Amino acid sequence: MNRYDLIVIGSGPSGSRTASLCSGCGMSVILIDKQIHPRPKCCAGGLLERAIKQLDRLPSSCIERELDSFIMFQGKESIQCKMGRRVGITVKRDIFDAHLAAEAERKGTEIIEGLTVESVRESDDGVTIRIEGENIESRFLVLAEGSKGKLSSQI
Repeated sequence: MNRYDLIVIGSGPSGSRTASLCSGCGMSVILIDKQIHPRPKCCAGGLLERAIKQLDRLPSSCIERELDSFIMFQGKESIQCKMGRRVGITVKRDIFDAHLAAEAERKGTEIIEGLTVESVRESDDGVTIRIEGENIESRFLVLAEGSKGKLSSQI
């Protein structure tokens, strides 16, 4: 049976970034996702400038569009506010997500892709998950499986 300080389920931006930060602090981390990177994502990705500054680095291949203005709507009326500087970006989610997972792996996170977590069980000293008949234990668990995730109901 494998044991880690932290199990992160879901390798989208929040899961991968959590794994990266914790690995960078010396924790043993495993990051698990049922899909394999790069994976198509139908949802958009937008980052404000202050969020971009929190990332270690962001390759230009991730950036879809730089934003220097925004539009406010009220009923049929709208007003565009030009900021004169970059205030955010939109990202290509498949490339962005793969980049963040690779950053976590570079910092020491072990990654398992293409396998589904079968169960989650909490105990006094942590949590145990089951994947393909194998148990993995951890002191802590982060569920970052998105809005349609079903594992949280097992805890």
